[in-house]
Amino acid sequence: MNESNKLVIINRAIPGGGKTSLTKQIEELAKSLGCSISVHSTDEYFIQIDEEGFRRYVFDKKKLNEYHQNNQEAFKQALESRIDIVVCDNTNFESWQSKPYADMAREFGYKILLIDFKPRELELHLEAQKITQERPDAHQVDKDVSERMHKEHRISSPCLDKTKILRIDTLETPWIMEGIMRNASRSHEVLQNIMTMIFIWRGFRLSHRIMRNKIES
Repeated sequence: MNESNKLVIINRAIPGGGKTSLTKQIEELAKSLGCSISVHSTDEYFIQIDEEGFRRYVFDKKKLNEYHQNNQEAFKQALESRIDIVVCDNTNFESWQSKPYADMAREFGYKILLIDFKPRELELHLEAQKITQERPDAHQVDKDVSERMHKEHRISSPCLDKTKILRIDTLETPWIMEGIMRNASRSHEVLQNIMTMIFIWRGFRLSHRIMRNKIES
C-alpha cells in the first residue's frame, strides 16, 4: 500500500455489537487482497487458556489501565512498522477513549475510518455475550452495564465530532449493524464498502464485479 494511503480503523460499539466478528472478516479479506493488517483489542489481554485449551475471558479491573496502555503501545508499534491497515477493536464508547488511537494515526500519516456500530435490540446484545460451548471466551457483560451502555450510546454518538476526533482525514461510517451476522448479503455489502475505500486510498480502480467476486469467494 502507498505510504500516504495507509489506514487506521477505529471501531465503536457496545458489547455484543458485532465489531469483533466483522473485524475478523475484514482481517481475512485484507490478507487475501495482499494487505498487511494488525488488530489491537484491550480485551485480548484478559483472555486466559484453561486446562482444556479453551480461551476464557477473565476480567480484572485492577489490570484495566495497564492493559489499555499495553494495547496502545502495541498499536503504535504497528504504525511504526508501517502495517497497511491497523485496527483498534475496543468499545471506544466515550470519544476520549479513541482519541489516543486517532492521535497516533495522524502522527504517522494514516487515514482514519471510524465505524460506529449502532446498537441492536438490547436482548440481542445480551444473547451475544452469553458464554456457551461454542463461545467459551464470550464476555457475558452484566445486564445493568449493557442497559446503561445501550441507552448512552444513542446519546453520545452525535457528540463525537465535538472532540475534533472526526476531522477532514476521518471518515465516519455509522452503519446499522442489526442482523449483520445473520444476513450474509449485508455483511458482504459492509465489507465491500470498507475494501472499496481501502483500494481508493491505495490508488487502485477495481470494478464492482471484481470486488464482489473477491468478497463472496
